[in-house]
Order: sequence, then structure tokens, then C-alpha cells
Amino acid sequence: MILKKQSILIILILIITLLLTTTTLAQGKVYQTKLLAVHEEADNYVGSDADLFLEIREGSGRIFLETIPLTKIDTQISTRFAKEVACSHFNLDCENYDFIYTIKAKSNIIGGPSAGASLAALTTIAVLDLDYDKNVVVTGTINSGGIIGPVGGVKEKIQAAAKAGIKKALIPKWTNLESTHSNQQETNKTNQIITTNKSSTNSNQTNINQDQIKQISSQENNFTKFAKKNPSIKVVEVTTIDQVVFEMTGINLNDKEYEIKEDKQYTKIMQELKTGLCQRNQKIREDLKDQNVNLNRTQRDYFNNKFEVAQNASKTGDFYSAASYCFSSNIELRQFFYEKKQPNIQIIKGLFSKLQKDKDKLQLEVNNQKIQTISDLQTLMVVKERLNDVQTQINKFNQSIDIGENTSNIFTPEMLNGYYSLLAYSQERFYSAKSWKEFFKMDGKKFNLNENKLDELCLNKLLEAQERIEYGNIFVGSFMNNIKDKATIARKAYDKNQSALCLITATQAKADANALLSTLGVNNETLSELISTKKSAVERVIAQNSEEKIFPILGYSYYKYANSLAQDQKYTSLVYLEYALEMSDLAIYFPKDRTIQRTKDFLTRDRLIFMEGFMFGILICLLIYISTKKSSKNRIRKHKKKLI
Repeated sequence: MILKKQSILIILILIITLLLTTTTLAQGKVYQTKLLAVHEEADNYVGSDADLFLEIREGSGRIFLETIPLTKIDTQISTRFAKEVACSHFNLDCENYDFIYTIKAKSNIIGGPSAGASLAALTTIAVLDLDYDKNVVVTGTINSGGIIGPVGGVKEKIQAAAKAGIKKALIPKWTNLESTHSNQQETNKTNQIITTNKSSTNSNQTNINQDQIKQISSQENNFTKFAKKNPSIKVVEVTTIDQVVFEMTGINLNDKEYEIKEDKQYTKIMQELKTGLCQRNQKIREDLKDQNVNLNRTQRDYFNNKFEVAQNASKTGDFYSAASYCFSSNIELRQFFYEKKQPNIQIIKGLFSKLQKDKDKLQLEVNNQKIQTISDLQTLMVVKERLNDVQTQINKFNQSIDIGENTSNIFTPEMLNGYYSLLAYSQERFYSAKSWKEFFKMDGKKFNLNENKLDELCLNKLLEAQERIEYGNIFVGSFMNNIKDKATIARKAYDKNQSALCLITATQAKADANALLSTLGVNNETLSELISTKKSAVERVIAQNSEEKIFPILGYSYYKYANSLAQDQKYTSLVYLEYALEMSDLAIYFPKDRTIQRTKDFLTRDRLIFMEGFMFGILICLLIYISTKKSSKNRIRKHKKKLI
């Protein structure tokens, strides 16, 4: 009897243990790290620490954020973007999980972008279920390509980390330790403006207004001096999320070396495109001679130099940059031709009318083109962008003519010169669109790229761009206005079901915003290193996609052009590296096999509940069986006593 009671007691203990265990597992494992922040006290900025928690459960990639106390909108945007960067950068399987982030801070308001690096690192650790050192913290923004960006108040944050018992603090490589939160705001106000220049090499090419840049000189050895004064904490400078994850886990997730292999079809077509544009340059110069329009010595030297730059780029195999230089020169030569010949308004109207017919014909051909690969998609994007640009210039001319004819009916020399410039640009832009159409010949991995999918792609990229713009607007304000205009164009294209145009314009807007944000607090001494780091990120993305037979023709072209600008136009080079990053990774929006999975089994709540119910049912059945057997034996025993 005692033995039976013990058996029943053991079974009951097993049931209780199972219930407690499965309930705990069903809640999911929680990952935690410290965040470093600054808050204002009596007109001074003081460092403080906060706690970041993350729980992942089976789901569909949704993000939930709880903050204690309040939150600013930039924290929500930063959280979502950090998760996307981590999942894309490490090729993680994030689509099947929901992410629940909780931030508990001591300050009254949670805000600022400096949690981005921590969010991305903890997301990576949680998805892969990696062991990590909780005594390692990081402060820094997270940017495209997994780049860690600078933040303000670093000195105060490190002091707060030391006070909290943290042993190692990771800070962005390009951070001035002397800069406080207020210095960062000043840097934001004086950073460069991205402007639009329609006469430049590429439509909507971004130029950095150097007059708007105020460089902040770093103080010599400030990092070394500060480290000596704070021996209780080790400070490590980092540039990428790879380094952050390594410092926290000891694991190098991206130890593979990537080598870009230029697609042979791309090389052939781009070389032909370059040849066409540069031969066109020579033809325009011959036309000038035939029409007795002579260049003076200074002008000849100028155009000869531009052509020589193009030829030098071509000799190194950089056909895109060579084509770009010839294209830019073609516009200037053609405009010079019109200014010297001075065609009257009727001739100009006739040339615009012909351009409209040619544009409509090419537009129809492109609309009927079957889109099956990423190369097809990028070709469609770039051709549509150029044709839309041509149409915009034609519309400007027509509107101006209508106004002129309805008023004075007199076209001044200044007005005519404006038309010459508009016509020259439009004609060369159309020729560029026609040339890019040849890339539809490229082979590549096929995807389901129907109109619905393109609409979805367009909307995703547009929302990403708007998030980054909203994020940047908090810190740089009016400097985002030109980028907002580009996003507005993308939204209008989406509303008109012009998916390809929407996609390329939204991608450019996002890249512009990223470029501006990534330079906050960066000075001349660290700009070259930032460009080098960004370049490495681009090379990795291009190489990865190329291995999957998804050669990014536009992303690679921008990468080559950025390299050609890196020496003399660093900020513009950085912008084009951002373009290259965004254009090179369009494949992330399509389902693909993930190379990195969780290192341990991830039991879902539904499975746990099912197991709990199943085991509970078995135990109940055993109890009933034991109880029934006991009752049966008692009845038999009583029956035997009666017989006796």
C-alpha cells in the first residue's frame, strides 16, 4: 500500500514538473543587454544605462516594441530598421518569427538612434540563440551594410557603463569622444545638403554642397587619454555589426572572403553602351565643325580633358564611369552647339515634338518587355527613370511655351538659352535610356516578377524610404527636404501603378537619407575610413548576389562610379556607395534559402501546449487505470472474505 501511494505521489510530481517546465518554455527565452543613453540634468548631459530585452516567438516577422517609460517615434523606426539590417546582413531566417522588444530606462524619455547597433546585435544573437557576454555593451547607430554610425554623448555613456559594472564598451570608430549630445546637434545642423542637379551625369544625381559642411576637428589622443582615466572599463572601437557580434559572442559570422566577379554579359553590354556614348561625343564635335561652330582653346582643352578622363576609365575596364563622363560631356557640347547656332522657337518646337514621338515609341516597347530576372527589373527601372525624366523636361518646355504664347509671344534670348539647355539634356537623356535597353538581353536567375509583385516591392521600398526620411528629419530637419521631394515622386508613381519608376526613385531616396545620416559627426579624418568600410559592405553584397546568379547591374555600376569619385569627391562617392548597396540587394525581397539557421531547436508555444496536453492525458489515463485496478482488487478481496 505504501509503495502504491509513493507511485501515485511520483506521478503527481511528474505532472506538476511537466506543467511548470512547458509553461516556462512556452513563454520563450528572453535575451537581454544594456543600453547606454544620456539625459539632461540641470543643463548638463549625464550618462545613464537602460535595459533592452528581446523575446522571439513563432510568427511572421512582426515587430512589437514596449518602452518604459515613454518612447519617441525614432525609437520605433530604429528598432524596425535594426531588425531588418541584422536579418539581411547575416542572412537570417527571420520571416518565421515575431520579435518582442522591451526597453526599460531610467530617463523620462527614450529616444535617439544610438540603440540601433544594440538592437541589431541582440536580434542576431536571439535568432541564432548564441551564448554572449552580458558585460559587453555597444552604443552606435546601425546603417545599411551593417555599418556602425557615430552618436553623441559617448564620454558620458562610457562613464555610465563603468558605473553600472560593464567591463567592455564598444563605440563607433569615427566618434569624437569630446563631442557631447549638444555637439552632435550642432554637427547635424551643419552637415552637408544633398541637392539635385539636372544637368549632371545621372538624373537626380546628388551633389554635396561643400559650403554647407562644417568639419569638426578631432582632438589628438583624446581616446587614449580618456581610456587611461577609466581603467575599470575597456573601450573598443568598431565599424561594423560583424565586429559587434564578435566582441559579444566570440563568433565570427562573416568570416568568408568575397571576391567580385564581373559578369561577362554585363561587361560586353556596358562596353557597347560606353562606345556608343563616347562615339556620340566625337560626332557632336564633328557636327560643330561642319556647322562652322568653333571651340576656343580653353573650351577645346576642357572637352579634351573630359574625353581623356573617360578614355582612362575605359582602359581600366570601368566602362560605366567612362560612359557617364561621355554622357555629361555630350550634354554640354550639344548645349554649346545650340547656343552658337541659335535655332528659332519653331525649330525648337519641332525637335521637342520629334523627341516626344521617339520617347512614346520606346516607352511602348519597354512596357511590353517581359520581366523575369533581377537584371530585367533593374534595366526596367533605369530605362523608366530616364524616360520619365525626358517626359518631365518636355512638359516643362510645353508649359513654358503655352505661357509665352498666351502673354507677350516674345521669346527673349535668355528664354531661348533655357530651351537650348532643356533640349540638349532631354535628347541625351533619351539616348541614354535607349542604350540601357540593351541590358534586357542579360541572362539571370528567374523570379516571379508580375505586376502585383512589383507593386509590393515598390511599396516596401517606399515605406523604408519614408521611415529613413522621418528618422533623419528628427535630427537634420530641413536638410531632408530634397529627399522628401524624391519620395513624393515615388509615391505619385506608385499611385499611377508605375512600379519600376517608384522602385528606383524610392531606392534613391532611401540611399540619400542613409548617406546623410551616416555622415553625422564624421570629420575629414574619418570620412575616408567610412568610405572604405562602406565599400567593403557593397563588395560583400554584390559578391553574395553574384554567387546566386543575381548580378546587380545597376548596383555594380554605381559601385564602380563611386570608386572613380572617391579621390576627389568623397561625399558624392559615399552617396553612390549607398545607391550601390540599395540597388545590389533587391533579391532580399524574394524567398530564398537561408544559410544561417538557429543553432538549437525552437519549440513553439502551440507545440508545447500540444505536448503538455498529450502527456497530461497519458498521466490521467494511468491514474484512472491504477485507481480502477485498485478498486477491482479491493472488490475481489472483499468477495474472497465473504466466501471464506
